[in-house]
Amino acid sequence: MLLPQLFMYGDAKKKVHGLEMWRKKVETGMRFLSALVLLCGLFLSSALGACSVERPVMVSILMNESHPKRELGYEFLISFNSSQDAALARQHYNEFFIDSRSLDCKTKELCSEITYILVSAGISNIDIGPYQLNYRFQVLEKLGDYFDFIKSYNHACSYVEKMIARYGYGWWAIASYHSQTKKHNYKYQENLIKNYLKIASNEKSR
Repeated sequence: MLLPQLFMYGDAKKKVHGLEMWRKKVETGMRFLSALVLLCGLFLSSALGACSVERPVMVSILMNESHPKRELGYEFLISFNSSQDAALARQHYNEFFIDSRSLDCKTKELCSEITYILVSAGISNIDIGPYQLNYRFQVLEKLGDYFDFIKSYNHACSYVEKMIARYGYGWWAIASYHSQTKKHNYKYQENLIKNYLKIASNEKSR
């Protein structure tokens, strides 16, 4: 009975704005809840390799890398770091694009096929899979491995461990997963810390 009341007060613009704000709050809450469910799954999974990085940190990274139009940890994503490359890909895969930068390639097999075609065409500066590994710099054994959550997680963890070994344990090292350029690193840190505090706060309240 609460929803109809939104349409009983104020002018039309305020009504629409109020409903939109309510929807965004619900979506944000659901996104955070899915992160916590995934975190529990990560702790329980025996399929994950040994990772010295705190699991809440790895989930925080995942939250940063996930697409807002897909659930947390969604595997079948290809994102372009060049608008020119994205425009070229859109000529052939327009129906898969979910925004100006990213496409949803639906299955591991189709994702692998599209990635192979893109790389063969000279488009390799792409972030792919749940942890958005950059194809140019992150080398996995098979194309399908990029779109496998466990393999993406293990490789992402390994890379964060290398950054920690280089810079010491801290937010700069962790955010170096995204960039070692100061401007981009600090912005990534800001979002990481917000995610981490949400998860840590929930863990303490249990």
